Amino acid sequence: MKIINLVLVLLLYSSYSYGETLKTVVIESLQNSPKIKSLESNSKGNKLYVDEAYGDYLPTLSYEAYIEDKKRINTPYNRSSTTSDQNGSNQQLKLEQTIYNGGLRGAKLEEAKHNYQAKLISNISDTEKVILDTTLAYLDYVKNLELTKLTKNNLEVQNKYLETAFQTEEVSGDKVDRLLVQNKIFTINEKLIELKNSLKNAKSLLNRYYPKEISSGACRPYLIKSVVPRNVNELLEKGIKNNYKVLEEIENIKSQKAVVEQETARFLPTLKFRLLKEIDDSIDSDNVKKNDESARLTLSYNLFNGGKDKAVYERERLFLDESQRKLDDVTSDSKEKLESEYANYTSSNNKIDTIKKHVDKLKEILKIFEDQFDGGTRSFIDVLNQEEELYKKKIELIEEEYNRFTNYYTLLFDLSKLSDTIYLLDDQVCGEIKVDLRVKKEKEATVSNELADLLSGNDNLQVNDNSKAKEENKKEKVNKIFNSLLDDIYNTDRIKNVDLDKVKRNDFQEKVDDKAIRKKKIDDKIDNEIDRLIMEDDNTPVDNKNVKKLEVKSEVKPKGKLENKKPNNIIKVSDLNIKNEFFKNHEKAYTIVLLTGIINKVDENFFVNKYKIEDNTFIYKFKTNGNDYVRVLYGFYNSVKEAELGMDMLNEKMDLKDAYIDNLKRNQFLYNKYKSSWGNKIEQ
Repeated sequence: MKIINLVLVLLLYSSYSYGETLKTVVIESLQNSPKIKSLESNSKGNKLYVDEAYGDYLPTLSYEAYIEDKKRINTPYNRSSTTSDQNGSNQQLKLEQTIYNGGLRGAKLEEAKHNYQAKLISNISDTEKVILDTTLAYLDYVKNLELTKLTKNNLEVQNKYLETAFQTEEVSGDKVDRLLVQNKIFTINEKLIELKNSLKNAKSLLNRYYPKEISSGACRPYLIKSVVPRNVNELLEKGIKNNYKVLEEIENIKSQKAVVEQETARFLPTLKFRLLKEIDDSIDSDNVKKNDESARLTLSYNLFNGGKDKAVYERERLFLDESQRKLDDVTSDSKEKLESEYANYTSSNNKIDTIKKHVDKLKEILKIFEDQFDGGTRSFIDVLNQEEELYKKKIELIEEEYNRFTNYYTLLFDLSKLSDTIYLLDDQVCGEIKVDLRVKKEKEATVSNELADLLSGNDNLQVNDNSKAKEENKKEKVNKIFNSLLDDIYNTDRIKNVDLDKVKRNDFQEKVDDKAIRKKKIDDKIDNEIDRLIMEDDNTPVDNKNVKKLEVKSEVKPKGKLENKKPNNIIKVSDLNIKNEFFKNHEKAYTIVLLTGIINKVDENFFVNKYKIEDNTFIYKFKTNGNDYVRVLYGFYNSVKEAELGMDMLNEKMDLKDAYIDNLKRNQFLYNKYKSSWGNKIEQ
């Protein structure tokens, strides 16, 4: 018992150290539940019935003694009366043993044993029911925590949409979008009120079992799927065999059989043995002390008692038949419940897989709708409705996941594996509640004031639908806008007036400050983010000598000298080709970055074909800030001076004001990190 208590203390300590997990809550509830304590007392009390039945096998030893003071008056006829006093004592010591009573003793013992086992199983079942109720209350509390957090997150999303709607109203004067968003916000607030009430009720229910104040640090447990049988046949075989109700009825049948055996014993004789020692001092005879010792063997046989024994026997036989039929009913009921719960659990697994795929598709559709909305081909209400549908589907996913938890633990209860499975759970660390959030926390890096000036106009980046600019200038504009953004649509509303599809279709005339520092700031936005990715990859810093950016910008020639010039074939600077050398390991190597832009927003193939540089270019893709980018590299150079020469030669044929020299190893790193199915991995 001391060892068990020590293990329990250690188990409790380890559970407390990891927060309010399901395992912690269940153990604490069992330790402090009044119902559990009453069940323990009930089990101990029923155990004493067995000890009582064992006593019939042992002899009885009794001692009896008394003293007597007797005054006797004798009055004979025709004589005078005489008076006499008699004082004395009597002591008896009796030992009695039942030798045979027709099996009555054994039947009573069996009845007591099976009654105790039946009650013990019933108490264990009640204990498991307390564990199940505690588990379901805990899961309901955690579910409401997750739903509340998800709904608050959706409210943040709608508030972002409201900002966009206000800005649209300021520009167009149309207030429909604002009213639509405000209506959805009212709906979300109503949902929040409902969830807060549900959370409060769930917490109150959990406090009924868990004596301590539950915090918001609770978390969902994980499923041990291996404890669930693989098929229905295995389920029924194990489930019915171990079901508490079935086991209890089996013990009740055995107990009733023992009662029938007791009634059978009434038709058989009883044989007893008795030893008696008696000391009589002046009780039977005045002034005489007697000392008697005797041994007696007694046989008793009930020949007839009016038929009562037969009636009792038939009654108990009928009760036995009742118990057997009740077992059949309990077995059928258990079988039906097991099959139903197993089907529900399996269905929940399949449904969750389907809902997750549905959520992924809705996210993909929403992203497309956002891009189309930015491009002017999708209405604001379409985006709002898609956002609402995604939120509802996430709610449905959480509800179904916790429905699976309910089916899982209810199934374990009927399999008599609930407490064992919970104790098998490894210690969890319950941190912040995790849900699929739509709004990411703002990153440390934000769009700079200089970039904001560029995006807002002020003679830097202006959309001119009436002018015809060069195709490369159109690519530059898309490149500058999207590589500078460090937040998505929910955190940055400056992009709301930029029509992306229009950027791709139309020509633009850029008016960019000629100062080198302005151009360098825009290019640095992408490269700083790439450096961060390199440093964060597997928490392994890359050699600064190999990844340090080399920006050697050539002097931009006046546009007037280039406008009427047709692109020709580029003169190769080196015999080494970038397409071959890119997949090799080089100690020092450099290349020229000609173009970087978001996939589907820039046409890299058009750019390469326009200047006929496909023979010495390498195109690869990478990711940053949640976007997919494409980059065009030109040439392979062994030194910076050689790369500068290549820049000069290219500058004679094309506008290179945003091209720069870069370390080849850095681009190899990005290619390897995000290569996916593109190309072969570089040998290192």
